[in-house]
Amino acid sequence: MVAPAEPVARPHQPVAPIEVTLHEEELRVGVVRAPYRRVRFRKRVVTEVRTVEVEVRSEVLDIDWIDADGIPSDSDTANHVGEAAAGQDRLQFVLWGEEPVVTLTRVPKEMVTATRFSVAGTCDINEELRTERVDVQGDRVEGDRQAPS
Repeated sequence: MVAPAEPVARPHQPVAPIEVTLHEEELRVGVVRAPYRRVRFRKRVVTEVRTVEVEVRSEVLDIDWIDADGIPSDSDTANHVGEAAAGQDRLQFVLWGEEPVVTLTRVPKEMVTATRFSVAGTCDINEELRTERVDVQGDRVEGDRQAPS
């Protein structure tokens, strides 16, 4: 049986290092101003029918027939009209009456104002971020020195 060989000391030779660049994702959040809604401001005319009661007056000629001796007569009106037509002077009267007149006038009733302003709030963002890691695997080769623990 051969006795195990003693480890032979080898001269230390420089070995090129192995380099790996690790990356990770960073979350950068900002805002961009963008249109999200359009609003139209329109004025429209609504027509409605209104009924208004208006008092109107008119003149009426009321004739009282009186006999020559001053006593009111209940005689037939046609006889008196006939007498007037037979030669007596005629009297004329202008009777006045009121008629409703409608005038439409536009008058300001109310002022409507639309104001645009900004409202600040928060919005939660959930995003998955990835990070690179290095795993070293290997078996110990005989003769390798063990790294201090």
